[in-house]
Amino acid sequence: MTITSGLPATQHILLDVQGMKCGGCVRSVERHLRTYPGVLAVTVNLATRQAQVLGDVTQVIPEKLAQFLTQKGFPSRPHRLWDTPTLSLNQASWQLILAVGLLLVSGLAHLPGGHHHWPWLHHPLTEWLLATVTLLLPGRGMLISGWQSWRTGAPTMYTLVGLGVTVAYIASTIAWLWPQLGWERFFQEVVMVVALMLVGQTLELRARQRAGRALQSLVALQPPTARLLSPQGVWEQVPLTQVRVGQVVRVEAGETLPVDGVIREGLTLVDAAMLTGESLPVTQKPGDQVYSGTVNLTDAVMVEVTATGGATRLGQIIHLVLTAQTRKAPVQGIADRVAGWFTYGVMGIAGVTLLFWGLVAPWFWPDLGHPWLVAVHRLTAVLVVACPCALGLATPMAILVGLTRGAQRGLLIRGGDILEQVAPVDWLVFDKTGTLTQGHPQVAQVQLLAPHPVVDNSQELWQLAAQLEWGSTHPLAVGIRQSAPLTQRTWQINGIHLEPGVGVTAQVDGYPVTLGRWPMDNPLPIALEPGQTVVAFQVGGKPVGVLHLQDQVRPEAAAVVQELQAQGIQVRVLSGDRPEVVQHLAQTLGLRSDQVQGGLFPADKVAWVTQWQNQGQRVAVVGDGSNDAPALVAAHVGMAMAQGTQVALESAGIVLIHNNLRDVVAALTLSRRTLAKIYQNLAWAFLYNVIAIPLAAGVFLPWGWALTPTLAAGLMAGSSLGVILNSLTLRPPAPSP
Repeated sequence: MTITSGLPATQHILLDVQGMKCGGCVRSVERHLRTYPGVLAVTVNLATRQAQVLGDVTQVIPEKLAQFLTQKGFPSRPHRLWDTPTLSLNQASWQLILAVGLLLVSGLAHLPGGHHHWPWLHHPLTEWLLATVTLLLPGRGMLISGWQSWRTGAPTMYTLVGLGVTVAYIASTIAWLWPQLGWERFFQEVVMVVALMLVGQTLELRARQRAGRALQSLVALQPPTARLLSPQGVWEQVPLTQVRVGQVVRVEAGETLPVDGVIREGLTLVDAAMLTGESLPVTQKPGDQVYSGTVNLTDAVMVEVTATGGATRLGQIIHLVLTAQTRKAPVQGIADRVAGWFTYGVMGIAGVTLLFWGLVAPWFWPDLGHPWLVAVHRLTAVLVVACPCALGLATPMAILVGLTRGAQRGLLIRGGDILEQVAPVDWLVFDKTGTLTQGHPQVAQVQLLAPHPVVDNSQELWQLAAQLEWGSTHPLAVGIRQSAPLTQRTWQINGIHLEPGVGVTAQVDGYPVTLGRWPMDNPLPIALEPGQTVVAFQVGGKPVGVLHLQDQVRPEAAAVVQELQAQGIQVRVLSGDRPEVVQHLAQTLGLRSDQVQGGLFPADKVAWVTQWQNQGQRVAVVGDGSNDAPALVAAHVGMAMAQGTQVALESAGIVLIHNNLRDVVAALTLSRRTLAKIYQNLAWAFLYNVIAIPLAAGVFLPWGWALTPTLAAGLMAGSSLGVILNSLTLRPPAPSP
């Protein structure tokens, strides 16, 4: 289908971006990407070191975009889903070894008796060589990144630290070349600062990769190879990239399915626990759908491929998690803006500190020694100790851990903004069929109310209804199709149309028919059992027959409703089913009659949700069908059961993979815990800078105590690491029994 609107065709591009350390880096990357021709929207995540770009397919080439960003000082490449991130970790390990070596060499000179055992370490030339090598090798990337950020008008943490160690290096060099000035040398502090920076970066990288293990475990579910039949008639292992849709692969017992497909030969048990949460293996026979990442337990099967790689259900889940990690929570946007201006503020404070100790302080403390040496020392400490990265990581790191904890728990949350919006929810609205009930209704009775040329008996009525519902995924439609009897009669069916909330309309043998809800203005001429749902078959607007369907309430539904109400959350049920059926459900769940509404169309559900929102309530909707989609979109947060329709899944902010209502409570718990971690991280980052910067500036120096640049570097590395480690302590919700 070709769309002839004026909007350009777009693509989503995910870039892995190196060199980001703080909110200023995030703003700089976003600004650079927005200037690229054809880029329509950009979101950058500091915790995952990734940028998601929405761009015009005719103008934006992923490799060219990555090259452009690399030229701006942020080495980048298009993200490849099944890549293993070993390069960064190996590079970081090498940096860690080098940093530890530098720390040991520099530390030897400070040991008791170091002057006697290693006098060469105190020679000015040795100190200068060690500092020079440190800046040119392990510190080179930091200096280049800091300079490029400064040159493009977006200073970052690397700019601050690079400026600090450069000033210290120059001052120490001057003290060495002109000893008559009487200045002290602090080459060793230059080495210590760079080394501690490298240690902090390595520990931070390892902690971030630990946070992403849940996603890597999902990626590892898909085997890299599949077994195809060769032209010689031999089954051979080939790379998964060579497998195409329509081919047939062989999966032996004990192997993991590499593709999505349909079984053509064989009968087996499949363990889908890692993908669906189903605790027991499921029997799969020819014609059944199977999914990549599930395990074939008992016998070999032949599977016709329907999807590979990123197009599989597993690939879509991984893509959803990756996309979610790049979406920002509202509080993160505020933190990024503050962190972006933070570096300018620190540079201003450093400048004031330099002038104060160089020009003003000697008037108050004449015995200060060399004022400008003290001023350089204080300036270096201020530039090094300031930590915009702790502020920049506070929110995205907690969100990253929260999203991965959710993925482990079977909660696919589309972004940090969704995760943040769940916590304040105080009204939860449930759909009935397929949400509070199991979604597997069965036909209990078929009644023909009046003979008609279209149908002569109840058997024909059931079979015609099954044909009208062919292709629909609604639970009632599936229930009608199941066990439908075979008849000798055939019909000419034209113009089938599905109207959400109403049913199916069509032309059958020239008659206009409708299969769906019973007309609310007509009394039911038959008696129904409690909880039964009726589907009416009408010809020309007149009821001709009815089908009675019975669906069982989910076993956990009553306990979940009671737990939500115990937390102070108002629970409501909005359903398109008959009011008396919904009232019976209310009695089963322990709800009052005024907490449920039946006989609603999709627009009616939206009206109720909007009314509660206008009253100041934070409303979440849980549903599974196409008729729930408008309400899912209208609510502050929409949650969809994974067994629901594609429209519902695309409309929801959270997908409940395990189709268990306890995961609604789990989503609330996870959101609250994640927000608590965000506030803890922000408080830590704020208090750290409020206390550390004045200490580095020398507020206690007149009393003989000051924060050295070396200690400042250690504190700075520890501040961002503290944010990461605190985020990793986020506990996932307890698993469903």
